[in-house]
Amino acid sequence: MSERSQTTGPHETPNSHLLAPSATPRHTVLTHRLNQVRVARYGETAASDPEWAAADSVCSSYITKDIQKQATALSPGHPLSGERVRRIPRFSNDVLRINKEKRIGTWNVQSMYQAGKAANIVKEVKRLQIDILGCSETRWPDSGHCTIDEHHIYFSGDHTTRNRNGVAIILNKQTNEAVKGFIPISSRVAVIKIKSKPFDLNIIQSSYAPTTESSEQKMEEFYEQLRTALKHTRREEVNMMLRDMKGKVEDVVGEFGLGVRNEWGERLIEFCEEMNFTIMNTFFKLPSRRLYTWKSPADSSHRIIRNQIDFIMINRRYRNTVVSCNISQTSNHGTEIEDLWNRIKTSIVSVTEEELRQDKQAKRQECMTDAILEYRNRDTEKYREVHRRVLRKIKETKEQWLQEKCAEIEILQAKHDSFNLHKKIKEAAGRFQIRNTGVLLDSDNNTITEVDKKLARWKEYMQKLFGEENVDNVAATVNTEGPTITQEEVEAAIKRLKNNKSPGPDQIHGEVLKLLDSEQIKLITTFFNKIYIDGQLPKDWLMSTFIPLPKKANATKCSEYRIISLMSHALKAFLNIIQARIYKRLDENISANQFGFRKGLGTREALFAIQVLIQ
Repeated sequence: MSERSQTTGPHETPNSHLLAPSATPRHTVLTHRLNQVRVARYGETAASDPEWAAADSVCSSYITKDIQKQATALSPGHPLSGERVRRIPRFSNDVLRINKEKRIGTWNVQSMYQAGKAANIVKEVKRLQIDILGCSETRWPDSGHCTIDEHHIYFSGDHTTRNRNGVAIILNKQTNEAVKGFIPISSRVAVIKIKSKPFDLNIIQSSYAPTTESSEQKMEEFYEQLRTALKHTRREEVNMMLRDMKGKVEDVVGEFGLGVRNEWGERLIEFCEEMNFTIMNTFFKLPSRRLYTWKSPADSSHRIIRNQIDFIMINRRYRNTVVSCNISQTSNHGTEIEDLWNRIKTSIVSVTEEELRQDKQAKRQECMTDAILEYRNRDTEKYREVHRRVLRKIKETKEQWLQEKCAEIEILQAKHDSFNLHKKIKEAAGRFQIRNTGVLLDSDNNTITEVDKKLARWKEYMQKLFGEENVDNVAATVNTEGPTITQEEVEAAIKRLKNNKSPGPDQIHGEVLKLLDSEQIKLITTFFNKIYIDGQLPKDWLMSTFIPLPKKANATKCSEYRIISLMSHALKAFLNIIQARIYKRLDENISANQFGFRKGLGTREALFAIQVLIQ
């Protein structure tokens, strides 16, 4: 038993050791103080007066009784001897005090299903010092509770194996001690009740509201789930909703909304008016970068497409308790993808440079033989000695090569094979290459000679050629039903890459990707799945090297060049997987009578089938 909970004996002053830091009882100190006042007012003779001594005794008795009454109280577990135990008041840790500033947030984490993803989110919560974080689109199955690094995660998900939707609420250690209960409504809505002062706090987290393409029935089912969640709360409690609504509102409650209101934005306003809620995102004047929560895939520096679709709402009577509401810059999961891609790229490029470096000089002409190249690749000091012999050998070999080509051409001419005949003639004569003079004209037909101005002109032309005004603004749709990418799909996509193609900005050749073994392909598959789920691409994949090829001799204008782009071969493999899935899906819905734009079912096959039927 601790010192403060020990019982007092019959001859001891109850809890006298708790009354003052020293051993002197409190009533003794007070009596001594009375004597000092008496002596100062009536002189030294008053201290020995018997009447004063009797008064001191009565005063001391009342003081002692009063202190005993305050210091002791009946306890349900006090002993039968009548001894008393003082009740030591303790601060209750199971109550969250709202009078102190608390940080509450919401975040569309875009899946926590991958290993290590939840731990990264908890690290971000600790970095931003967030007390309560509502997470949407977690894709965790079932419902329950887990702990990661002293942070508690309450989650509610789908009860199937499809890992769709899902919500979670992350609490720090102090906040979790005040949790009264967690109510998983569905894979889109969950409620957590927190005991707090002066009023209890209820957090309602919703996820992935139906988009504008969804039916009215799905939208009503979603709002009905929110009403069910609110039935577990009281009007006098602080009720806060953290929601990924896929709706855009502007100037609904406050004056500082962002975006253009759409149909589901109107539906959200109606729900707030019905339930007496306030959208706090619109109450604080902030820069636009602190307001938008969604960025379109077509967003760029030239055409900004950003909206506010995530909202924090609170019942109207407590809206003054919110002192700020803005967007915090979190470390995007794209950083994790970027780091993984950099490791893969560095490993492949370093091995390529070390092991697959081309030490020997390549053939520039087809008539060149390996024996001649062997002479040229020897010691440079001996090259001059054999230079004449090499020239003589080249002349003899070229004459022999031309004779062989001429013989092949004569044979093809005798067979009347005009296609291969012209092909062999081009090989023997050499292809005509268009020579570029290097002169470039600007938009006003003025000659440009400086390299910097040429680059600026090409940049202007490319921005106009591939500008956003030529691209339709298609609303982004989210579908989480797609299966993960398999290792077999990755192997088939890499196998489809063409050889002898220049690499993109990452300097990874397609032939090198084909040399990867099963373990390395497994790592590439994991990397592709991270991109497929998170929707974040490495920076190297967003860059291409543009090369202009002249369409005619003496090309001087940018429009007289044909532009080709060199892109990452890893990106090509990833796009091959997406293209194969789309093709398979479309092929299942195309009629069997469709000819053209289909593999193995061109218009020639249709004409051949008609000829067979006619015959």
